[in-house]
Amino acid sequence: MIFTTRVEDGSCVVSLGGRLDTVTSPACEEKFRDLVSAGHLAVVIDLATLDYISSIGLRVLLQVARQLKERNGKVCLANATHNVMSVFEMTNFTRILLIKSSVDEALESMREKE
Repeated sequence: MIFTTRVEDGSCVVSLGGRLDTVTSPACEEKFRDLVSAGHLAVVIDLATLDYISSIGLRVLLQVARQLKERNGKVCLANATHNVMSVFEMTNFTRILLIKSSVDEALESMREKE
């Protein structure tokens, strides 16, 4: 799994790539926990290169959303591939978290909610 970060327009943009599954989820969850603990409260998760997400991977995304909400932060997902978006739709994940088609749209939505 690929996990890279950059700060853009006041938000922490996290790019996830590869697979988010049982094997990779613990490390990903720890990295998100560290980001939130470091004070990053506006997080955009770029899924452009995420090929696969399992139910455990969904739990990781819900967990980071919960951690941010507890600290009055916010999260937005962006660039979900067709495969990943299909999983989000099947699980009604699209009703739980904000999902935008691009990082730019996600960053704009973060500004709107300030």
